[in-house]
Amino acid sequence: MAFVSACQEPYLNEALDASEKIPVLSSRLSNLDALNTFELYYAMPYTETKKEYVPTDLVVISDGEGNQYQLTETAKGQYSFPLEFTPHTNTIYTLEVHLPNGEILKSEDQELKDTVAVEIIFFEYNTLSTVEKNADGEFFTLDRQGIILQARLNQPQHDLWYRARADYYVHSQTRNRRSREYVVSEGDYNYIYEIRYDTVYDVYEGFTNTEFPKIGNLSADINYSPSERTVIPMFLPADPDCYNFSLYTDYEFIEWVIPVDIYQCDKNIYQYYEEAGEQLQASGQIFDPIPQQLTGNVFNVGDESSPVLGLFDVSSVNRQYYSVYKYESLGYRMYRGRRLKDTVISAGWYPKWYQVDTFLIDSVLTY
Repeated sequence: MAFVSACQEPYLNEALDASEKIPVLSSRLSNLDALNTFELYYAMPYTETKKEYVPTDLVVISDGEGNQYQLTETAKGQYSFPLEFTPHTNTIYTLEVHLPNGEILKSEDQELKDTVAVEIIFFEYNTLSTVEKNADGEFFTLDRQGIILQARLNQPQHDLWYRARADYYVHSQTRNRRSREYVVSEGDYNYIYEIRYDTVYDVYEGFTNTEFPKIGNLSADINYSPSERTVIPMFLPADPDCYNFSLYTDYEFIEWVIPVDIYQCDKNIYQYYEEAGEQLQASGQIFDPIPQQLTGNVFNVGDESSPVLGLFDVSSVNRQYYSVYKYESLGYRMYRGRRLKDTVISAGWYPKWYQVDTFLIDSVLTY
């Protein structure tokens, strides 16, 4: 009888000193203002939870036409983009950070490409099987029923690198009732009335999808089938009979409202997410991939060998809203979906309608 064994060498990155303060830059630029972010802090040991932010003298974005736009610090390490800055597609952008010690952190040039054309968004209620690992390290198959959201892209006219993701809102309704009593005196009687104020609210509760974005690439030289052009931005586990929605809301459930984002980015940004995904989504493999350092596309201008971790993510976004709601017919409950008109959904309570009713409660003889 023969035994075969194998092992992996422990991962040691000799280029990085654990005691060294390494700046970490995270910034996103897109055609949607709400997605534009910038954050700068020092890399933290695994035992630390509080970020140590990096002071700066200047943070600017340059376009390919010689224009510069200065970002404004809103909190330690966090910056906002200027109001006059409007990103344009087919334009090159570069991020530059000046530190108090004279060092300059700079990104590689990134092009904001056109948005991805989406042919259709649809869903199916089905079973999704995933391979999971339990506390003992054993793998098992988990079957869950739910909403499988799908977006079908158009046949690309040029080579395309993309990622897809979706958050969601639970749209429900609740009634808020207030009342007030008043007395009307007429002769020998006092009449007691009650006024009831009913307000029905549309309630939107926002939830973040924490799954890693789905990524892919398409070539303009290949004529893809519809299934090959289809990506799944999100899976929502759901009760098959639409009865138990207490996981999402305390109110009567009406529908999910889902903003679907399809990003088009440069090849190097795609490769960054691909390498990150290999590290995060390794379950189900006999041997997990060996960890590797994700350095991104930011470097130190004066010393390119000086370690800088960061990503200036320039991606155009096609955002479309889709809803899935319960539908009752002939005593059965089922799901239906519809594509919403372009709009902006935000969490909160929004009055739907008011109703005021007056009721006679009692009449009291006054003598």
